[in-house]
Formats: sequence, structure tokens, C-alpha cells
Amino acid sequence: MKVLKTIELDEEARFERYVLDIFLVALLPIGIWFLQPRVNRVVAD
Repeated sequence: MKVLKTIELDEEARFERYVLDIFLVALLPIGIWFLQPRVNRVVAD
């Protein structure tokens, strides 16, 4: 999650910036709905 957030922000991400993303990964069936579009945008660029 740190790598994804760092790419999105274009700067080194601190823990406070990606802690919510870690919880979304822990709740994968629900979190994937929010995370997959962000991953797709990063991969497409």
C-alpha cells in the first residue's frame, strides 16, 4: 500500500497517508472495490 500511495502522491508516503488502505486490504472482499480502480489507473499510466 505504501508503494501505491507513493506513486499516486508522487512523493514518499508516510504511514498516516496509507493506514486506511491497509485496512481495506484486510477487508479484501470489500476493499478490492476501492483499491482495484486505483491500481488500474497506476498501471495504465
